[in-house]
Amino acid sequence: MHRQPIPPLKQVDNEEDVLKRKIQKIFYPLFWDGITTAKEPKTNANEESEERKKWLKWWK
Repeated sequence: MHRQPIPPLKQVDNEEDVLKRKIQKIFYPLFWDGITTAKEPKTNANEESEERKKWLKWWK
Protein backbone atom coordinates (compact mmCIF):
# COMPACT_ATOMS: atom_id res chain seq x y z
CA MET A 1 0.00 0.00 0.00
CA HIS A 2 1.38 3.36 -1.02
CA ARG A 3 0.91 6.42 1.19
CA GLN A 4 1.00 9.88 -0.20
CA PRO A 5 2.80 12.48 1.87
CA ILE A 6 0.57 15.01 3.56
CA PRO A 7 1.56 18.53 2.53
CA PRO A 8 2.00 21.06 5.32
CA LEU A 9 -1.07 23.11 6.09
CA LYS A 10 -1.03 26.54 4.56
CA GLN A 11 -3.01 29.47 5.79
CA VAL A 12 -5.59 30.44 3.25
CA ASP A 13 -5.70 34.16 2.61
CA ASN A 14 -9.04 35.67 1.93
CA GLU A 15 -9.89 39.28 1.19
CA GLU A 16 -10.74 40.03 4.81
CA ASP A 17 -7.35 38.82 6.07
CA VAL A 18 -5.54 40.84 3.43
CA LEU A 19 -7.49 43.95 4.40
CA LYS A 20 -6.73 43.43 8.11
CA ARG A 21 -3.00 43.17 7.39
CA LYS A 22 -3.06 46.33 5.28
CA ILE A 23 -4.86 48.22 8.05
CA GLN A 24 -2.34 46.97 10.59
CA LYS A 25 0.59 48.11 8.46
CA ILE A 26 -0.92 51.56 8.01
CA PHE A 27 -2.42 52.37 11.40
CA TYR A 28 -0.44 50.43 14.02
CA PRO A 29 2.72 52.55 13.63
CA LEU A 30 0.63 55.65 14.30
CA PHE A 31 -0.49 54.24 17.64
CA TRP A 32 3.01 53.10 18.54
CA ASP A 33 4.50 56.50 17.75
CA GLY A 34 1.94 58.26 19.91
CA ILE A 35 0.58 60.36 17.08
CA THR A 36 -3.00 59.43 17.84
CA THR A 37 -2.86 59.93 21.59
CA ALA A 38 -5.28 62.43 23.03
CA LYS A 39 -3.86 65.67 24.35
CA GLU A 40 -5.49 67.95 26.87
CA PRO A 41 -6.50 71.31 25.48
CA LYS A 42 -4.28 74.18 26.50
CA THR A 43 -5.95 77.14 28.16
CA ASN A 44 -4.69 80.65 28.35
CA ALA A 45 -3.85 81.68 31.93
CA ASN A 46 -5.76 84.96 31.53
CA GLU A 47 -8.85 83.20 30.24
CA GLU A 48 -8.69 80.75 33.10
CA SER A 49 -8.48 83.51 35.69
CA GLU A 50 -11.42 85.34 34.07
CA GLU A 51 -13.49 82.18 34.22
CA ARG A 52 -12.49 81.71 37.85
CA LYS A 53 -13.54 85.29 38.68
CA LYS A 54 -16.93 84.74 37.05
CA TRP A 55 -17.40 81.52 38.97
CA LEU A 56 -16.42 83.12 42.28
CA LYS A 57 -18.87 85.99 41.70
CA TRP A 58 -21.63 83.53 40.98
CA TRP A 59 -20.72 81.37 43.99
CA LYS A 60 -20.87 84.23 46.52
